[in-house]
Amino acid sequence: MRWTQYLINIWVNKMRSVSLHILDLVQNSIAAGADLIEAEIIDDSQRAVLSVCISDNGKGLSAEQAENAFDPFFTTKGKKTGLGLPLFKASCEKSGGEAELKSRLGIGTKVKGIYHTDSIDYIGENGLNNTLALLAVTNPQADFIFKIKRDKKQLIIDTREIKNKEEIASLGINNYKSILESFNML
Repeated sequence: MRWTQYLINIWVNKMRSVSLHILDLVQNSIAAGADLIEAEIIDDSQRAVLSVCISDNGKGLSAEQAENAFDPFFTTKGKKTGLGLPLFKASCEKSGGEAELKSRLGIGTKVKGIYHTDSIDYIGENGLNNTLALLAVTNPQADFIFKIKRDKKQLIIDTREIKNKEEIASLGINNYKSILESFNML
C-alpha cells in the first residue's frame, strides 16, 4: 500500500459522516470567495445510492490545480497538505462509489461524490440537518440553495428568498433545523 493511501485510510476514519464532508466542501467554497453555493443531496434508497454535489461561483481552479485537487500533498491554501478533497474521495470510493471535481478559473467549482449506502463501509449522513442549518446561519455573506431529494420527496431551501440576512441569523440553528425536519426529509 502506498504511503499516501495509508495516511488517507487513517484520516478517512476521522470523517465519520457525509455531513462533515459537506461542511468541509462548503468551507472550501467560502474560502474561494463564493457568494452562491448549491448543495444537492440525493438519496435513492431503491438504488442504494447517495449523491452529494456542491457547486459554487468562487474563483475556481486552473486546469492544473483541478487535476491535482485530490492529491493530499496539493493545496491552494498555503499549507503543506490539503486533506479535505482526498478524504472525501476516499470515503466515496471506500463505499464503492466515486468522486469528481470540475472547475473553471474565474467561474467556480463543482464537486460530486457518490456513496453506495448498502456498503458496509458507507459512513452515513448523521447530522446533515444540523450541518445545513449551521452553514446558513454562520455564513450570512453567502447565499445557499439546499436541494434535498429522498426517493420521491424533495425539499428546496433558497436563502435568497429570505429578504433579510438577519432573518436567517434570527431563526437560530434550532429553528432553521426545525424547518428542515418539518418536511421529514432529513
